[in-house]
Amino acid sequence: MRIYAKRRNISIAVILVVLLLTGLFDTQGIYGAESGGGQKLGLLVTGKTVKGSDGFQKNMIVLTEEELETLKDDRNPNAYGLGDSWVENQFFSSYDNHGEGGFHYSIVNGLDVKKVLQEVNGSDFSNLKTFSIYSADSYSTKLSFEQLEHMKYFAPGDTTGTVSPSPVIALYKTTIGAEDEFSGTVPETGTAEKLAAGEETFVYGQQHVRDDNNCHFIKMTNTLIAGDLVTLIKTNNDRYKTVRLHEILNWGIFEKDYTFQSEEGNVTHRLKGIPLKLMLEKMDLIKYMPDYADTEVRLISEDGTFKTIEKERVEECFVAWGYADDTVTPEKQTGEVAVYVPGTTQDESIVYNLNRINITDPEGNVLTAVPENPEPDKPTPTPEPSPAPVVTTPAAPASVKAVKHSYNSVKLTWSRVAGADGYRIYRYDSKTKNWKLVKKVGASTVSMTDRGLVTNKKYRYKVRSFKNVEGRERISAYSKETAAAPKLNKGKIRKLSKRGKGAVKIRWTRVSGSRGYQIYRAQKKSGKYKRVKTIRRGAQTSCINKKLKRGKTYYYKVRAYRIINGKKAYGSFSAVKKIRR
Repeated sequence: MRIYAKRRNISIAVILVVLLLTGLFDTQGIYGAESGGGQKLGLLVTGKTVKGSDGFQKNMIVLTEEELETLKDDRNPNAYGLGDSWVENQFFSSYDNHGEGGFHYSIVNGLDVKKVLQEVNGSDFSNLKTFSIYSADSYSTKLSFEQLEHMKYFAPGDTTGTVSPSPVIALYKTTIGAEDEFSGTVPETGTAEKLAAGEETFVYGQQHVRDDNNCHFIKMTNTLIAGDLVTLIKTNNDRYKTVRLHEILNWGIFEKDYTFQSEEGNVTHRLKGIPLKLMLEKMDLIKYMPDYADTEVRLISEDGTFKTIEKERVEECFVAWGYADDTVTPEKQTGEVAVYVPGTTQDESIVYNLNRINITDPEGNVLTAVPENPEPDKPTPTPEPSPAPVVTTPAAPASVKAVKHSYNSVKLTWSRVAGADGYRIYRYDSKTKNWKLVKKVGASTVSMTDRGLVTNKKYRYKVRSFKNVEGRERISAYSKETAAAPKLNKGKIRKLSKRGKGAVKIRWTRVSGSRGYQIYRAQKKSGKYKRVKTIRRGAQTSCINKKLKRGKTYYYKVRAYRIINGKKAYGSFSAVKKIRR
């Protein structure tokens, strides 16, 4: 940043000579120079109660991609403040119900998540209820320690399961797939293969053998957050845009020196962070700052104070989240992020506790539409007056209908809205008593399948259309409400056949997602049916009913079931079929 002399009775020229001789002027720019291109993030561990070596509040542990590769080879997380968290030969079972799907058996080496959190949280670990995992491409999952108590490992053929290992950020992993839960093969001990940089994967156990946890394994894992994640930075240019700390680190880890004046002389802060211009590009705010538009950047602190940066000086600013040396964090910096800007003293040079970034016109009005660039060498013609454009909000979608799609999914359909640019699908959250946005789709899409739901639980939906007008979304009113519950498919008896003396073999169609089946029998079609068999394997599709009397007619029906929170959830009965012995 620019260095100014104190106003004393000496000439500016003398000061400049002194600065040049003492090397305080950086030949790459008097505001400090970045140390080359940014490094890739390997792993970030952070949280309000984390005790780390990085960040303004020392609540972060940051490993670059290169450091994480070294950790893989040395297998010594202690060297990076992660404690004795290295584990090997941990076995995990998983199930994938998407696409071809299937069952998977993995052996992994890597970082035991619970041990990492115990190390970095110290005595505060006992109060920690949840943690979150994020990937480099923004996929995430949030788990509670209460959930982990119910996690199991299911070996091939074992539908009861044993206690699962603690979740692991796998740095080594080998997986063998299988078509069903009975015919799989487990990798041999010691065969976990090293994952390439950027392929690290978060893995954890199952609650039951067909719990589709494989769909929630997080590849490209690079962030572990203890507790809740706080939104850091917003903008009024786009009300949907927010930036969190791990996203800033995902954009690269840069270093830069900034020098300013204090009563003791010139002070240099060695910073870690990213250039402000890069952040504006990643937040898609740079589009509000065309080459010939008269725009400014307003950097707003949590207390509402702000500094305005002229567009031409953006490249001199740096968004910092910590120091590259043992610099003591200023008392005013109580948050996670600060911005260093051109200034003379420390307070002039730092926007403490950055909360919001707005692109404004010279009068401070926030820009919500991208300004046009006039030709630089031609006068801008005066436009003819025209009536203000009419902003049309699209109509609410009609014919919205939700139906059962599978045992854990609901399919939603609606009618196309003329002029709409897309649709927003909402599901009612009974805990918060609000409608929660679950998906946003384009104009050509008029259906959506909501997956990962609980069997037999009723889910309520509404849909809104939207239209993009001058850079902003105009959103319709809500559609009428619709509701549906995921259900197991109806049972279907394929065949009844005689077996030996006084027995019948019942064959039925396998029901996806089932844990087992119940077979009922009566001696009249409309008579009282009695359960004669309970099958506790979802893959089994036949059984034999014995001790029947010759010459009598028997009527059968079958239904599938799942186990939800320790209780059976049933599908519908099949059509009745009869056989005469």
